[in-house]
Amino acid sequence: TPISAAGEPPRVALTIDDIPVHASLVPGQTRLEIMKSVTDAIRKHGLPPVHGFFNGFGMNEPGADQVMNLWLSEGHKLANHGYW
Repeated sequence: TPISAAGEPPRVALTIDDIPVHASLVPGQTRLEIMKSVTDAIRKHGLPPVHGFFNGFGMNEPGADQVMNLWLSEGHKLANHGYW
């Protein structure tokens, strides 16, 4: 049984980690295409703005700036989770 405030449904936070680079690319796909599929799914299901965590890796990869711009233009939040 989920634990929540009395009489309220449970709440879930959705976050996306490691924007713009999270793993190796599938052959034939770009990072922008992957992110577009993510933002399309968020919109399709009527989710509120999602927090994405920027990791700093891959910012020099082609298209990384487009991925970040798409994320922000869709109204999602962006935060830095850092790394050592």
